[in-house]
Amino acid sequence: MDVLTANIEVRHWLEEVAHERIHGTTQVKPRERLEEERPYLQALPTPWRGEIAAARPQGKKVIPQSVKRPAAVIEQLAQNVPEQHALSVYERLLQQVEQGVAA
Repeated sequence: MDVLTANIEVRHWLEEVAHERIHGTTQVKPRERLEEERPYLQALPTPWRGEIAAARPQGKKVIPQSVKRPAAVIEQLAQNVPEQHALSVYERLLQQVEQGVAA
């Protein structure tokens, strides 16, 4: 299974099953609870990319400003890539859904 297919299946499961069930503790659908809480939620912080000089170990070796990062590194840092699990996690989730365990 590829990442795209796994993400589509997980989104479908979230929309059709997880967000529509009645939560055992709150007795409210998660979708309804989210809409109630949305006005009070804060924005997510921007992702940390490790580019802060103060966050790096400071040794005696100083890298001159004239040293440039390789283009591949610059491109990688510029990408806004969401975090995601290994495909095996999605595969297990889909197997549970098919067996009716996760519903």
